[in-house]
Amino acid sequence: MSSALLHSTIAPAAPQSARLQLGCLAASPATVRAAVDAGADWVRIAFRSQPPLMHAARNNRLSGAVRYAHKRGRKLVLDMAVQTDLSWQERSHAISWAVEQGFDALAIADLSLALYCATHYPSIPLHIIAPADICPRTAHLLKLQVNAARILVPHYISLAQLAAICANVNAEIEVSAAGPVPGQMSLTCNDPCYLAEQGTRDALLRLPLLASIGVHAIQVEPRSDMPDDVANMAYTWKTAIDRCHAAGPNWQGGFNMM
Repeated sequence: MSSALLHSTIAPAAPQSARLQLGCLAASPATVRAAVDAGADWVRIAFRSQPPLMHAARNNRLSGAVRYAHKRGRKLVLDMAVQTDLSWQERSHAISWAVEQGFDALAIADLSLALYCATHYPSIPLHIIAPADICPRTAHLLKLQVNAARILVPHYISLAQLAAICANVNAEIEVSAAGPVPGQMSLTCNDPCYLAEQGTRDALLRLPLLASIGVHAIQVEPRSDMPDDVANMAYTWKTAIDRCHAAGPNWQGGFNMM
């Protein structure tokens, strides 16, 4: 890839066939509903271990959230990467439960757990949370090893890295819209299009660029776990994606964050 593309801040027009999907993090069944109502295509909710009675009640609410999302044509992902202190038995039971409840995918960072899922539950898609040093080669290996349906990459990798991954890996690529840049990674992020300090408006301006290089989805993280904040964040980004797709090269990101 040329250095001109690497350092360019001009967003090319998105192909008419490429429409970014919106992924949204949610902390509870209530925020799942808020994200779905606001237009999120995928909602990712973390699995958390709780005392038996609370656990059963939350699982019942999660089951209802799955049905709610499906009724509205949306998809739900169970994130198995948040709570790392679970035993192997607890993780395997959680995966079995997620399959039974009809979750549309599992988000996993642990390669051994991903291999277990690929072997025992090959029908459920795996969204692999990529390591910080992700590159086209490691992304390709993830696809080969566990048949990853989607690879979630951090927002602070360079545009050149992201474009190479999209071009060389036969899996959907999802990128985070924003978030903290780890200190050890800050020097490797030399792409002005991907500096987190530029803020949300610049992230919105990058939407045509992300679509043009083959990014499949963009994931946003609300500022709090309150349903109103989740709904506002999801609505803002969904509206921006729709306007970006309609405007093509004329997109100026003329949209105020709520």
